[in-house]
Amino acid sequence: MNGSNGYFTETQRFRQPWLWLIIVAVDVLIISGILSEMQKTKSDAHTTLIFAAAIESLIVVLFLILRLDTKITAEGINYRFYPFQRFKVIKWEEISSAHVRTYKPLGEYGGWGVRFGLRGTGMAYNVSGSQGLQLQLTNGKKILLGTQRPQELERVLIQLNKNSSGRGHL
Repeated sequence: MNGSNGYFTETQRFRQPWLWLIIVAVDVLIISGILSEMQKTKSDAHTTLIFAAAIESLIVVLFLILRLDTKITAEGINYRFYPFQRFKVIKWEEISSAHVRTYKPLGEYGGWGVRFGLRGTGMAYNVSGSQGLQLQLTNGKKILLGTQRPQELERVLIQLNKNSSGRGHL
């Protein structure tokens, strides 16, 4: 077992350098704008810039706490996009197929985060990368859960006899 609560547990966060470069660049622009405006005038005209800095600070905090949690247990697959969701549970009997696959985040889902797929690919919950656990549910819905540990996830599916792309099956 991987974790005390299941066979596989993974927590992913937004830690891509390019994303943080954009966030920091916007922060620097806003802070330099505030300082420049404060030096020019002593009135309350800079209230808008201070408000913008507060909003940007909240965005930074949000990206620091955002995470995708995935747990695989004997009962099924649990996932959440924290802090927006509580854990959702998909029981094994609700899954008609499950396999790890490579996908195109921009091309198939329009990016990262909680995304509705283009061209019938279903929902995606992803943080970075291009590997994910593809689920086909018995009700016809599709869900993709991104992973940074595809080989380990595939081994767990095979161990549980839940891998529908090869040696195991549902």
